[in-house]
Amino acid sequence: SEVVASEVVASEVVASEVVASEVVASEGASEVTTKTKAEKRPPIAARREIKRQLYALLSEVTGRSFPYGSLTGVRPTRLAADELAAGRSPEAAERRLIDAYKVSPAKAHLLVTTAANERLLLSRLPVTQPLLYLNIPFCPSRCSYCSFSCGTVAEHKIELDDYVDGMIAEIKQLGSCFSNPASAVYLGGGTPTTLSALQLQRLLSAVVDEIPLIADFEFTIEAGRADTIDLEKLIVMRAAGANRICINPQTLQDKTLQRIGRRHSRQDWYEAYLAARTAGFSKINADLIAGLPAETAAEFLASLDALLEAGPENITIHTLAYKRKSELTRNSDNDVMTIKANNQWESALSVANERLIAADYLPYYLYRQKDMIGGLENTGYARPDTACLYNVGMMSDERAVIGVGAGAMSKYFDEQDRLQRLAAPRDPKTWLRNRQEITKRKVEKLF
Repeated sequence: SEVVASEVVASEVVASEVVASEVVASEGASEVTTKTKAEKRPPIAARREIKRQLYALLSEVTGRSFPYGSLTGVRPTRLAADELAAGRSPEAAERRLIDAYKVSPAKAHLLVTTAANERLLLSRLPVTQPLLYLNIPFCPSRCSYCSFSCGTVAEHKIELDDYVDGMIAEIKQLGSCFSNPASAVYLGGGTPTTLSALQLQRLLSAVVDEIPLIADFEFTIEAGRADTIDLEKLIVMRAAGANRICINPQTLQDKTLQRIGRRHSRQDWYEAYLAARTAGFSKINADLIAGLPAETAAEFLASLDALLEAGPENITIHTLAYKRKSELTRNSDNDVMTIKANNQWESALSVANERLIAADYLPYYLYRQKDMIGGLENTGYARPDTACLYNVGMMSDERAVIGVGAGAMSKYFDEQDRLQRLAAPRDPKTWLRNRQEITKRKVEKLF
């Protein structure tokens, strides 16, 4: 998915960025409490210095280097933002990343440029206005590279009407507690368009009827897979106020689509894209993944060229990550060092960045995951005035997020202004069975 964010943040950010955590788990909900750095770990400057020296030693011994040098963690743009906030010019910030952390010049420039764009966009999201995330944890089939907890409806043995009813009930209960309107809404998953047109209409109507929203709120729906999209659903979404949609091919090579288990073709994507334009969507995102099994860099760049010709307002470039629970990883004999040594993809992403910049797309958010091919990154690009504010706010960990549905991660700030996370159970049946208790706990913690 584009980022979607909540599952990526729940699994990757909590594991890699949160300094330390306690998990108070029950069948109802899990609370993740961020501890201060002083309580659990050495100062961040000391940790960075240890990593820097260790990387320098290992690089000298092995003759290997990585595009992000000694930087680890999900959000390298934070370090770039810190350099800019300290008063350094963009050029000086890049030089600092290159000299101190051995980041490649190309990646240092990407980090600083992205961080500057990101901070500018974040300033458009008032701190007092929360973001709303709704999770539909179902897909028509599982892609080979995916490790999200989503599954097919048959796998979960659940009635979609029951799940939608549960979400509507939670929306109504939470909506009555908002003290400030939400500035952005994101319907993600999974594949939200697994729902029928009628189910979507009921759910989206509940959002706009029950949740306080600012007048010009951003409303993104991650439709995702072309095989779940039709004009009827698109018209329902647009009528409910959705103004941004994701239609993600991942590749426009038919043989690769078949290989990774996506049940649509290149032509299906084009038809869904044109249908979204017909329905009135003026902000469309499309995802591509670099490094898909048996796909060459030339084929990846050909898919990018086709997207650029089609002209979606947003293009998100992901790098394939070998996620522990995915089918791809289970069937792979690639070890970590082999994965991260794949230098053809560093060159391919550099070319992709150049082509996107030339076509007036700007990088506005960036994150990394473990075991990515080439040790690279995922980057969101947008044409001017079309960036997804929800993505920026959610990834920043500087805005509250109200999550609805199974697997949705909520974020809030405690009395000490520390970020806290409240996770709903990932299993839809467990969530439904305990929904009232879960919603009650959210009300107590989030409002």
